[in-house]
Amino acid sequence: MASPSYTSNSKHLKVETINTVDLTPRVYFFKQ
Repeated sequence: MASPSYTSNSKHLKVETINTVDLTPRVYFFKQ
Protein backbone atom coordinates (compact mmCIF):
# COMPACT_ATOMS: atom_id res chain seq x y z
CA MET A 1 0.00 0.00 0.00
CA ALA A 2 2.95 2.31 0.56
CA SER A 3 4.10 2.11 -3.07
CA PRO A 4 0.88 3.54 -4.60
CA SER A 5 0.95 6.41 -2.09
CA TYR A 6 4.59 7.17 -2.92
CA THR A 7 3.85 7.08 -6.64
CA SER A 8 0.87 9.40 -6.19
CA ASN A 9 2.97 11.83 -4.16
CA SER A 10 5.74 11.77 -6.75
CA LYS A 11 3.33 12.59 -9.57
CA HIS A 12 1.84 15.41 -7.49
CA LEU A 13 5.30 16.84 -6.82
CA LYS A 14 6.20 16.66 -10.51
CA VAL A 15 3.01 18.49 -11.46
CA GLU A 16 3.69 21.17 -8.84
CA THR A 17 7.25 21.59 -10.10
CA ILE A 18 6.10 21.91 -13.72
CA ASN A 19 3.48 24.49 -12.73
CA THR A 20 6.03 26.49 -10.73
CA VAL A 21 8.56 26.50 -13.56
CA ASP A 22 5.85 27.47 -16.02
CA LEU A 23 4.61 30.35 -13.86
CA THR A 24 7.99 31.82 -12.96
CA PRO A 25 8.78 33.16 -16.47
CA ARG A 26 5.29 34.63 -16.74
CA VAL A 27 5.72 36.51 -13.45
CA TYR A 28 9.18 37.63 -14.55
CA PHE A 29 7.93 39.01 -17.86
CA PHE A 30 4.90 40.55 -16.15
CA LYS A 31 7.15 42.49 -13.78
CA GLN A 32 9.37 43.84 -16.56
